[in-house]
Amino acid sequence: MAGRHKRVRASVTDRVPPGVEAGAPPVDATPADGRVARRERNINAVLDVVLEMFAEESLFPTMEQAAARSGLSLRSLYRYFADPGELLEATIRRNRERTVPLTRLHAIGTGPLDARIDDFVTMRLRLYDAVAPEYRATRAHAHRLPRISEQLATARDEMCQQFKLQFAPELEARTPESASDAPEQESHSPVPASDAPELGSGGATNLMPADSDAVLAAGDLLTQLDSIDYLRRHRGLSAAETKAVLTSTLNTLLA
Repeated sequence: MAGRHKRVRASVTDRVPPGVEAGAPPVDATPADGRVARRERNINAVLDVVLEMFAEESLFPTMEQAAARSGLSLRSLYRYFADPGELLEATIRRNRERTVPLTRLHAIGTGPLDARIDDFVTMRLRLYDAVAPEYRATRAHAHRLPRISEQLATARDEMCQQFKLQFAPELEARTPESASDAPEQESHSPVPASDAPELGSGGATNLMPADSDAVLAAGDLLTQLDSIDYLRRHRGLSAAETKAVLTSTLNTLLA
């Protein structure tokens, strides 16, 4: 009986935190909770500072800059993050987590095509407005930081999958199986080059509709954040003009 009590007492002692005597009265957890809360506030403050620097086109912030702008000592910052890469990864991950609600679609893949296009384009532009600086920083660091590269690849894959789900009816209609079920068209001899209508002339062309893989690739490319960033920053289009370009092109591609 004594041996059993001894084993139980040893097991309890093993779980006592270092520096606390076994059998001592409970210690108020408030100081520890306060330290945890302060740590979280400090980390969030420095992550917000890095996001601000991204928005200012400072895509390669140093630990010294982040510490100075957040009011933390450099020593404290290195207690939270081992190196600049870890700080960048945490910043990008936190912003992605905060913007997840912006990626949601209403009744994905259902409803009239024009309504789905409008919903999809509106969502992508809304997401771009929220994450553009962080997304540019992600691209800038992806080549040298493997975990950021993985995050970027995952985000692009998820956006492609979302496009595929939203426009599944149109993509399905272009699969080889669907095409084989369509009535055969009467074959015609090729039109002589001299009689072929010029582009933009309004005449009919003999082009076959693209298959689902080609449509998916084109639509995905068009609606990735990289393409939206190109239209907004390099072509100088407004948000309304960008929406008009995406909407018109998707209607042409998917109709």
